[in-house]
Amino acid sequence: GIKWIKDSIKVNTPYVIFGKANPFQGSYSMPHPEMELLSDYEGSLRTAMQPVYRSTEKLTARGITNRVMQRCIQQIINNMGGEFQETLSDDILKRYRFVSKGDAMFNIHFPKSHESLLAAQQRLKFEELFFIQLQLIRKKIIRNTRFKGNKFEAVGELFNTFYKDYLPFSLTEAQKRVVKEIRKDLGSGAQMNRLLQGDVGSGKTMVALMLMLIALDNGYQAAIMAPTEILAEQHFRNIGRWADTLGMKAVILLGGTRPGEKREIVRQIEAGEIHIVVGTHALIQEEVGFRKLGLVVVDEQHRFGVVQRAALRAKGSNPDVLVMTATPIPRTLAMTVYGDLDISVIDEMPPGKKPV
Repeated sequence: GIKWIKDSIKVNTPYVIFGKANPFQGSYSMPHPEMELLSDYEGSLRTAMQPVYRSTEKLTARGITNRVMQRCIQQIINNMGGEFQETLSDDILKRYRFVSKGDAMFNIHFPKSHESLLAAQQRLKFEELFFIQLQLIRKKIIRNTRFKGNKFEAVGELFNTFYKDYLPFSLTEAQKRVVKEIRKDLGSGAQMNRLLQGDVGSGKTMVALMLMLIALDNGYQAAIMAPTEILAEQHFRNIGRWADTLGMKAVILLGGTRPGEKREIVRQIEAGEIHIVVGTHALIQEEVGFRKLGLVVVDEQHRFGVVQRAALRAKGSNPDVLVMTATPIPRTLAMTVYGDLDISVIDEMPPGKKPV
């Protein structure tokens, strides 16, 4: 690098040098520093705090270094003259005391102080989440107006008999609230897409069973898909027992189900002889068809792909969808993670039970 130093560095000319100072033989050295003429530095937008732009090995090899990125951003800001179109209303800016879009864009790259950087970050983070939320609200409005669901108008004999005679425990206020919220969706005529969140043991499966009974009361079939055979078998032990008690037929369909048995189960599902189907990914296989699928329950939905969930929905004519998860997710994050799903939370455990 001697030739580069000889050709590039001017004698008796002040420079500003950036780098990490390392102790070396009783003194300090600065390996591979960035150097800039003092006159260029003073004429730039740089401040005491310097931005660091992530790059890749290929970009760096082609000369697109952090310094080059700084110069590009600086040129863009200079060309804009600090004029960035405001995207938030005056009411929002005043209510939350946000800086303007121009100030935020300048200080996120070349902050005048630590306080200026924090103000810029707060403004831009809010703006990003705000427009994500607007997109989700728009999707929800479109879904509710364009995609009609199955209107479950009756709360009939199956639901009432189970609730009065067989419910093994009194519902908590949280469970009653959730059933009421989802019951309203089922009777609206718009396709339901709802997330049911609650700790293990909070009674999500019992709530799901009661809602499936509403679907059955209205002449529809219901299906519940679990990510593992163990979890599917656990659901079937509980749901199948109550279905038998009420004179309904429930079956379990797994990937390991024997071919002959599977063919008979598929035939009965298509004929409408089976009311509730519990299973794993086997439910979305091409040969599985429903006569009148009205409600789909997906357990631990984060363990399924988008295509898998869509495939189960496609088994019916716009069936209502209930997603269950025990994964603790903050409500605001869940609104982003689960898209345009409405959210119900069971935040109270039944008597004698503790969160697992």
